[in-house]
Amino acid sequence: MANFTQILGVSIVISTISAHFLNAEALGAERTPEAQRTSVYVSSSVGNDDNDGSREKPLRTFAKIPRKNANIFLMSGDVFFGPLSGLDNCIVDSYGEGAKPKISGFKRLRNADAWEKAGDGVWKIDMHAVQNFDGYVSRPNYAMLFNNVGAIYDAQNDTVHGRLVRYRNNMSRDWDFHTADTYSRDDLTKETFRWLYVKHTDNPSKNANLHFSTYGCGMDNLRNCTVRNISITGFGRHGIAGCVRNCVFDNVTIDIIGGSIQYGYPHNWVRLGNGIEFWIADGGSSSDILVKNCTVSRTYDCGATIQGIGRKLQNPKNIKFIGNNFVHCRQAFEHFLSSKEGQPDYENCEFSENKCFEMGYNEFDSPEPRDALFLSYEKSGKSIKLHRNISYGSSVYAGNAWSSDMKDNIFYVFKNKQYLSWASKSSPATIPAATERDIDEYRKRVGDESSKIYLIDPGDDGLREKLINGHFEFVKHRKTAGQKRQN
Repeated sequence: MANFTQILGVSIVISTISAHFLNAEALGAERTPEAQRTSVYVSSSVGNDDNDGSREKPLRTFAKIPRKNANIFLMSGDVFFGPLSGLDNCIVDSYGEGAKPKISGFKRLRNADAWEKAGDGVWKIDMHAVQNFDGYVSRPNYAMLFNNVGAIYDAQNDTVHGRLVRYRNNMSRDWDFHTADTYSRDDLTKETFRWLYVKHTDNPSKNANLHFSTYGCGMDNLRNCTVRNISITGFGRHGIAGCVRNCVFDNVTIDIIGGSIQYGYPHNWVRLGNGIEFWIADGGSSSDILVKNCTVSRTYDCGATIQGIGRKLQNPKNIKFIGNNFVHCRQAFEHFLSSKEGQPDYENCEFSENKCFEMGYNEFDSPEPRDALFLSYEKSGKSIKLHRNISYGSSVYAGNAWSSDMKDNIFYVFKNKQYLSWASKSSPATIPAATERDIDEYRKRVGDESSKIYLIDPGDDGLREKLINGHFEFVKHRKTAGQKRQN
């Protein structure tokens, strides 16, 4: 059941994902007999929506697929623009050879001359001029939140430009961008997000292939589903989200998610964007979910989260993130339950055996003090399990109340640059990552006696490279493995 790996003198136990955590066969669409589901094949490259959906004659888009009791097979190597949502008792999987099929929210610029000079080194582009774009442009160009762009992605150089500024006069350096001047729902009109402004010394499309993430989620509101071997990218809201129930997510890749303005938030100008968000609400809570073998990267906000706000929340049950990879998210995992009545807690929920690389360096170039491996907005401690995770280059915990069940983790924390516990209030005080005494104080506060904590030199690229060749091999062939980290 376990094997031992020796990396830099540190012995760790890596357990296999098994029924010890959650019986995957008891979740998802596999619970129902295969005969109760029809099969449909979809290929954006060779399909046609007038076809019958067989493997020989696949559909081209999601428009005509069944949303209930279906095996939905997506052609490997193909890109499908727009979300895949509202499924019940479905299996979503790939077929054929090649890269994972990709569900994309990107609106891709195809006319570099569409940019107009707006003065003071600023360029603007009309996001309603659909003739200049392809990709995800199927929604009406006047949809009020559709062009609520979260990030600009340069596919030619695999670079995320995510520094959205609130006011146009705040744009001070290349790739700063601005989308809207109003932030309340009362002021929202068809024209609110029409113009996108970008600061740049030259036409922003010069030596670049620009994609814009659109507002929305890649997949949401799923019931009794199994999703595996696919990729989700380019959505400005979330990757996977909503009140999801009885689902398995296996070997799903989620990249470049979030950054859009969260309209209707009480404090007005707030951005959002989680890779995987399971929502807990009155009468509609997420439960019975396994996320395994997935990779989540470059999210504006958290890689994964269980969160909810309501009058009287139900307890989230059996939600588990096991054996996943997280790269350059703001935090790897966030948890909070805010209920006006009662004190909800987590029942058999956990975030364990995940590998987390440089949280806080989310490539949206918007660092905050709360950037950390774990984030909690709890008002009191909760019993969610945080076991056997490995983290490099991240602060440990942000929040004023934390998990009471942290065990056997390994934390490589940048000495004198990051922290072990960050508090938004004066009490409890923030604990820096500077001395062994800080580690002792952290253990007393959190009650985490078994996790290994290493205070390391942030400039030790040799150690970083050794860890990339060891625990974090999944970043080895990514641009993030070699690029300079943000300050």
